[in-house]
Amino acid sequence: MAGGFFRKWFGGAPPVIPPEVEQALAELQKLEKNRPHLAEPIQVLSAVVPHLYGAPIRTLVPSLTPDQARAKLTAGVPLLQGENFQIDQAAFHERWQQVCEALQKNHPDDLGRKLLDGLRQGKLDPGMLLGDVLAGRTDAIQM
Repeated sequence: MAGGFFRKWFGGAPPVIPPEVEQALAELQKLEKNRPHLAEPIQVLSAVVPHLYGAPIRTLVPSLTPDQARAKLTAGVPLLQGENFQIDQAAFHERWQQVCEALQKNHPDDLGRKLLDGLRQGKLDPGMLLGDVLAGRTDAIQM
């Protein structure tokens, strides 16, 4: 977290972005020129995506026994559904704040602030969020 503090106050090198992400950002710029009606969502994506590719956030993946995995698969339940991931909270909070700040700068309403407040108020559990997303349970994600 201290790295984010010093970078915020004193500047510093932005996170290193992998070449494939740079390529995706370039494609977004082309798309924005060719489809001006998509400019706003493209600008939001272009602002948020670089913050998603900093240093990896340490995550402990839940372990399932072979019997648990077999039971879930037999029942047609995604393996990761209902599982909780343990995520480095400090690193996740810093990354979430960066994404929310970028979102707030590029979105007309208070979406970035609301998302950040959700994390700060304990309404957002990063481990459960990851588990829901990886299990395809996007309906479980509400703010």
